[in-house]
Amino acid sequence: MKKYILLGLFIIIGLGMGDYAFAAISLNSTSSALSAVFPASPLTWSHNVAAGADTALVCNGYIDSNVNATTTSITFNGDSLTKIFDLNAGYNAREISQWYISPPDQGNFTVSLAWSGAPPRVAGGCIAIDGAASSPEATTTASGSSNAASTTITTISDNAWVIDVPLVQDTALIQMIVTTTN
Repeated sequence: MKKYILLGLFIIIGLGMGDYAFAAISLNSTSSALSAVFPASPLTWSHNVAAGADTALVCNGYIDSNVNATTTSITFNGDSLTKIFDLNAGYNAREISQWYISPPDQGNFTVSLAWSGAPPRVAGGCIAIDGAASSPEATTTASGSSNAASTTITTISDNAWVIDVPLVQDTALIQMIVTTTN
């Protein structure tokens, strides 16, 4: 059986713009959750945002769908996150989306991922970073259908982090890979 890799959502959050001096980007915290089979909306889990400066929270949603389901919202402590992008191939496909809020509330709060339809599996993950710009600088998406997908990214400023979510068809998996570039 051929595996499909859906690569999505590269958000570049950087601060090394122009002649301005900013603090270095650093990891604050991560969290994730995977639903039971045919879950009821929403999927919830805890995420702890530690005290930090210029903090941004980036959350990802994954829906394993054969019913054209889609992520409708992600909230943190009841605050709505802004959708960065949604990659949905339509009926009988998987959907990934990325959302952010800056600054998020500090502390241990509930993340809530809601969706439409009745998907067989749902997953979500969040990463909080300090030293982030208040909104994404640039975004790009890539997708592929093979055993290996790849893309090339060029950041528009130094000291940018790229947050990426690869998904494999056979598994309801969200794995956040954080890469730094200078």
